[in-house]
Amino acid sequence: MACKEGSTTVKAKPRPLSVLIVDGHIATAESTAILVRSHGHEAATAYTPNSALMEVKAKPPDVVIIESQVLDGGSSLVKTLLSLLQKRPLLICLTTNNHSDMRQQVLDDGFDHHLLKPINADVFQRVLSEHANGSDNEKA
Repeated sequence: MACKEGSTTVKAKPRPLSVLIVDGHIATAESTAILVRSHGHEAATAYTPNSALMEVKAKPPDVVIIESQVLDGGSSLVKTLLSLLQKRPLLICLTTNNHSDMRQQVLDDGFDHHLLKPINADVFQRVLSEHANGSDNEKA
């Protein structure tokens, strides 16, 4: 969204998002949280599916980033998480697996995006900004 002030066009800053990062590796979760915060968003971390569900109940996030190894071979975490929320968050799967079958499985499981590790900061920022602005119709 842009606003005109005189002859200058000023782009509206995306609204800050509440982001939950679910990763069994504490250092990775924390470094992802630092990246999220560096873009002006709030970040919370969870290291297990159970702690993720407790976090979602306590403060429903706008975005949930789940590292693929936390999923433990299924979409039950995603289904349970979605059942707890009134408003559907943006779901991002973070993985090192770039095989097309993995990408398709992640999307079939209900994720909106499949992003590779290490995170490309530009792609990551674009995905968050599009969601914050309500224009996240394309999958990354």
